[in-house]
Amino acid sequence: MKRGGGRREEEKGGWGGGGRKHEGGGWRDLSILTDRLSKINEALARRVMARNEYDKTIQETEAAYMKILESSQTLLHVLKRETVNLTKKKQYSS
Repeated sequence: MKRGGGRREEEKGGWGGGGRKHEGGGWRDLSILTDRLSKINEALARRVMARNEYDKTIQETEAAYMKILESSQTLLHVLKRETVNLTKKKQYSS
């Protein structure tokens, strides 16, 4: 993505380019503003797409994390059960 401080200032420039009066150049000004709006909309669309990709990645990461968490809880439960079983076997054999 192209970033630059000058671009942001240009977007904030206002209607008509620096406050000059419209003297028959209205169509030209409209064309410039339309072009500027089109570029802003394209930049916005790119940012929305990027945000959607980030959201998708976050959701996938959260799902993977939940699977890992569930697996570790299952493993912990199995280890606790086996510890109890081994402790019982040791007591019986003594």
